[in-house]
Amino acid sequence: MNILTRPYRDIGTHFGIEASGVSQENRKANNCLSYREMEKLLPVWRVAITQLRAIETSDPDGSPMPPNYGDEFTEIDYAPIPKRDLPFGVPEWFGDDAWGRSANPSHRNCVRRSRPDDGHTLCWIAPKR
Repeated sequence: MNILTRPYRDIGTHFGIEASGVSQENRKANNCLSYREMEKLLPVWRVAITQLRAIETSDPDGSPMPPNYGDEFTEIDYAPIPKRDLPFGVPEWFGDDAWGRSANPSHRNCVRRSRPDDGHTLCWIAPKR
C-alpha cells in the first residue's frame, strides 16, 4: 500500500496484542483487529478487507480479488510474503510459514514475541531440516 498517496486506514495485525494502529473509536467499541478468538477476529477482518479493496489495488503480479475470509482460517488464507517485500539476505524460508502448519505439532505462526515482551522484538522460528 502506498501510504504517501492513499487514504489512511487503521489496520492492525493478529499477534495476540492490540495493534498500535487500531483507532480509538475501534478500541472504545471493542472492535479490535487483534482478537485472539477467531469467532471475533474474522468478522472484523472481513470488514477491513472490504474497506481496503475499495481504496487499494492489487500488486501487478498479485491475484486481483482473492477470496475474503470465511468463518475459519483455511490454508488458502495464508500466502507467502513476496520476496521483493522482504529485506535482502533473509533465509529462503523466511516469509512462508506453511511448513509450521504441516509440522507435528502444528502451529499457525512462525513468529513469537520475546519474553518479556519489549514491544518491538519478534522472534522467527526456523523450520527443522
